[in-house]
Amino acid sequence: MIETASLSTRKTGLAARLAAIALACLALTVLTGAAFAGWLNHGAGIFLAMAETGLSWCF
Repeated sequence: MIETASLSTRKTGLAARLAAIALACLALTVLTGAAFAGWLNHGAGIFLAMAETGLSWCF
């Protein structure tokens, strides 16, 4: 027989764990979106800087 207190505690622990996972996924989504927006705004400059650095290593 399962006690109601332990069942309630398990449900609360599961809800807290799922809330933490959802918050982590949301934070990762926001960071990914910010990185993508930054790439759209500054992608050409980043690419040219990388290309110039790579070319300077060859000479």
